Amino acid sequence: PSLNKDLRDEFVFQKAKIAPLILQSSLVCGHGDFKPSNIYLTKEEDSVRFIDFELSGLTYRGFDISKLFRTEGRRNLENQRLFIRAYAGNSHDTKLLQLEAAVFDPLTVSEH
Repeated sequence: PSLNKDLRDEFVFQKAKIAPLILQSSLVCGHGDFKPSNIYLTKEEDSVRFIDFELSGLTYRGFDISKLFRTEGRRNLENQRLFIRAYAGNSHDTKLLQLEAAVFDPLTVSEH
């Protein structure tokens, strides 16, 4: 098969996989590159600051959450689960966020 056909088939497959999720999820103003190196902790002010907003824009919460918990090529699923529970509580939203993070996980792989 040609590369174009393989890419087209993959696109159709991924679109079908994500479509039901997209209907339940909302777009938010996300960071776009939410990772530990873009979180700055200040001891003097005892505060947290986010930096590097050049990729920010409309996105799904699951993308930023998945990006945050991907380290060294793999996700830290336990920490991600704990974060989502603290963020969303024990609501239906918790399961939706876990699904969002899993669906967007392949898009968070970094080559650096």
